[in-house]
Amino acid sequence: MHLDELQVYQKSVVLSTEVYARVAMWAIFDRDTLGKQMVRSADSVPLNIAEGYGRFSGADNRKFTMYARGSLFELRTQLLLAHQRRLLSDEEFEKFSSGVQILLAQLIAYSRSIPTTRA
Repeated sequence: MHLDELQVYQKSVVLSTEVYARVAMWAIFDRDTLGKQMVRSADSVPLNIAEGYGRFSGADNRKFTMYARGSLFELRTQLLLAHQRRLLSDEEFEKFSSGVQILLAQLIAYSRSIPTTRA
């Protein structure tokens, strides 16, 4: 299977793009503080999935998958802060939070499916 065919990778790219688009609408101060951190966290998810996929060992792949998981937890907290600061509406917060939760479950399932050795 090619990287672009991995559903968890595809969904992480979509989430990252959606976070970027929303943060781009914020005022300069909000973008420069919380916004840039959110975009970095969101971007880190597909980037780490891709880096792990490109590694030769299953252990390395799993390690980078866990880095992606850590970035999702970071993003989840950043979404909460953005919501509390009224930068995200209730609806936006629920949509993004739901996407993060779904992606977390998919990432765990993907990590468990990674073989110990790579052919």
